[in-house]
Amino acid sequence: MTKVSFYLLLVITLIRCSGRFPETNPADAGSVAVNELPRMTITLLDNSRLDLHQLQGSAILIFFQPECDHCQHAAGEIRENILAFRKHQIYFITSQSLEASGKFGETYQLSGNENVHFSWTPMEQVLDNYGPISAPSIYIYSADHQLVKSFSGDLNMPELLKYI
Repeated sequence: MTKVSFYLLLVITLIRCSGRFPETNPADAGSVAVNELPRMTITLLDNSRLDLHQLQGSAILIFFQPECDHCQHAAGEIRENILAFRKHQIYFITSQSLEASGKFGETYQLSGNENVHFSWTPMEQVLDNYGPISAPSIYIYSADHQLVKSFSGDLNMPELLKYI
């Protein structure tokens, strides 16, 4: 990807995070299938790579951008309710840098939890698997890899807690 393409995608993502564009329903993104865990690879903070489709147990994928106010708010809400998430592995995924992902986890005091993971993946993988999405976008998957519920934009914690 050229630098121009990267910066264009970054600007679009930041604008979407600011709420200037209407939210996109990922299910309407053409051929994008989000009904099961995606076949995409993420890089974890220890530089190991993980194929999300190979996850065991229930998982929550949170696509975020570290500078996004809505994402920061969601991280704080999750931290305050972390015990409710104990049966799920939570993966915070950004297309920025792995360093920014790790710093976000530290800033919002989530990185010390065994079931919370911070990672990076290229923007192309997000677009290929979900299409254009808002930040944050949260996908809850059951142990059999099926989508339970997705949320986009401002987090409504009481509503999210109904599905975990």
